[in-house]
Amino acid sequence: ELNRLLEDIKESHHIPAWHGHHVKLYYATQGRMSPPEFIIFSNYPDTIPASYKRYVTNRLQEVIGYGVPIRLRFRKKS
Repeated sequence: ELNRLLEDIKESHHIPAWHGHHVKLYYATQGRMSPPEFIIFSNYPDTIPASYKRYVTNRLQEVIGYGVPIRLRFRKKS
């Protein structure tokens, strides 16, 4: 379900390119339960703008529930 939601997020709002490179979000996994922590793997995780991170957090809160603190971490796919 989490990866289907990630696909919906990517389709509804594309992540901006970085210096001509397409920034890709590959997949997500849940790291911790309390507070919920989601790890999203990307090819350029350090270039994802703060505004896009807020957008992803807000979309996740729509599903989980507002008022629940969510932690997002972006990691390089190895």
